[in-house]
Amino acid sequence: MFDHDLWREHPSDPESREGLAGFLQYAWADDDVSAIGEHAGGGVVWTGFLPTRDTDVLGIGATWVRFTDEPGAGIDDHGETALELFYRFALTKWLILKPDLQYVVDPGGDALVATLRVSITF
Repeated sequence: MFDHDLWREHPSDPESREGLAGFLQYAWADDDVSAIGEHAGGGVVWTGFLPTRDTDVLGIGATWVRFTDEPGAGIDDHGETALELFYRFALTKWLILKPDLQYVVDPGGDALVATLRVSITF
């Protein structure tokens, strides 16, 4: 896993998270014990994308998995790719809305998935 700030809007302010960050990830597993043999992903997130919304986050990413071809695993496809776009609205310090749109390629057919997550912090 590699996660790094690419650009900070206020680099002299250690409290500010506004800016652009990126991540890359890779994982490998033994096909004999895991249904997913390899996984690779990456993306970028922009905190404070909108000028008046300093704690909101816009993100885009992609991920790919290679499924095991071991007999008896019950998986017919060789792999799949997913593309994701989300926006995290911090409505208050305790209420967050996160609409998310994913396009999954070849999980036995392409799929478009839309979700809305609501987070309440007590």
